Amino acid sequence: MNLNARVAFFTAAQFELMKARVFELLEQRGVKMDHPEVLRLLRRAGARVDVDGKMVRFPKTFLEEQLRQAPEKISLAGRDENNKLEIPCQDGTFCTRTNTGAQSWIELESGEYRQVTSADVATWARLADKLEQISFCAYPVPSDVPAATLDVHALALMLKNIRKHIWVQPYTQESVEYLIKLSIAAAGGEDLLRADPLVSFITCSLTPLEFKSMDLEIILQCAHYGIPLHACSLPGAGATAPVTVPGVVLLCVAEILAMVAVA
Repeated sequence: MNLNARVAFFTAAQFELMKARVFELLEQRGVKMDHPEVLRLLRRAGARVDVDGKMVRFPKTFLEEQLRQAPEKISLAGRDENNKLEIPCQDGTFCTRTNTGAQSWIELESGEYRQVTSADVATWARLADKLEQISFCAYPVPSDVPAATLDVHALALMLKNIRKHIWVQPYTQESVEYLIKLSIAAAGGEDLLRADPLVSFITCSLTPLEFKSMDLEIILQCAHYGIPLHACSLPGAGATAPVTVPGVVLLCVAEILAMVAVA
């Protein structure tokens, strides 16, 4: 088996054309970013920023400089050495995680369909901890804790019940700070979390080409503490994105590059 083999959708010439179009899109059209501090930092760094319109345009030279600073690989830690992950995987395969944000639960024994509870989150963590096929774990949404702090309670439950790496999805901008403080406490301090990140955070676009204040706050705080980020573009082909595959790819790459530039 050739682990270095790749399946390509585009020819080399089409790939180069797509790269040129991504730079063109980000330089001429740009993206909307709803976060005053991020706008200030980007302007100071050399991006073209319209503060009133909350629009950011990225010159090609600026983006290329940001890409040169981006790491080519990252390490994700667990509570012990056995759960350390290197991404991308050295053997050419991929990592797997559980789904995130689930609000409902089906009892295996009875087949009952109901809302997720805190006990279910703990069970979820312990089960994922035992499954060899699961590389790292995201959490479902408990229904029996205060609505404003669902994600904080869920992460606390995960930290108590799993030794694998945890993938964090904040639900509100206000909770980002608390999620990071929990992670620092679990790691034993800021320096230890930076050296061996027990958690990583997802940050998302508001497709097409827009970013909410919460997701920019995630990037800002995670960059400050050295916490890995999963930059996620969320196109809906034919709805919030072009219907064609090249159009969707173009939009995804543009949004992810914008998040990399902010980080």
